Amino acid sequence: VLERVAEIAGEHDRVVIVGTVEPAWTGTRLVIDQRDVDATTRRLDDARRALFRLGVGARAVVGRGSPAVVIAKVATQSDARLIVAGTSRSLRRRLGLGSGLGHALRAVERLAPCPVLLVRA
Repeated sequence: VLERVAEIAGEHDRVVIVGTVEPAWTGTRLVIDQRDVDATTRRLDDARRALFRLGVGARAVVGRGSPAVVIAKVATQSDARLIVAGTSRSLRRRLGLGSGLGHALRAVERLAPCPVLLVRA
């Protein structure tokens, strides 16, 4: 997926890599485990470095909450022209996007301020 992102972005576009951490219900409240945030941050940094090696500058954003809402919010704040989403289950898991591809991507598509491109990983 990152190779395809680099192709699409070229050397002039900004890339923002978004990972999410969803809160877990403890029985009394929603909490976010800092270990999940740290793990997601490490994975996004790895992806950012891989894009850099491909000649594309990128920044990583770890959002807390629903993946679709977080992705749409970051896309809006970044004036994104395109959202590229990988369809590999392992990629989604590594980036903290969960396993419900259909539901999550439909929600991203519905909330996104720009087109959404699916790339098979």
